[in-house]
Amino acid sequence: MPRFSVIITSHNQREFIKEAVDSALSLCHKPAEIIVVDDGSRDGSPDILRQYGDAIRLVCLEENQGASAAINQGVRQATGDYLVFLDG
Repeated sequence: MPRFSVIITSHNQREFIKEAVDSALSLCHKPAEIIVVDDGSRDGSPDILRQYGDAIRLVCLEENQGASAAINQGVRQATGDYLVFLDG
């Protein structure tokens, strides 16, 4: 069975990030991993994401580097056969 890596990128998405992560966690076909790349958020989003513990792999960029850099960081972390992208 193929393994999927779900990569979620987020910058200051406090109001929406929980819904995005919960959606990925509820998939019928469980992904190999869920990687969330926080792109230097300053709105408390990382605190929400840390509450997921080992259910996700959290990567926090210290400074906002833009969507492309966040996606690329997620791709570098991924181990699945297929990549699925989701915006926060």
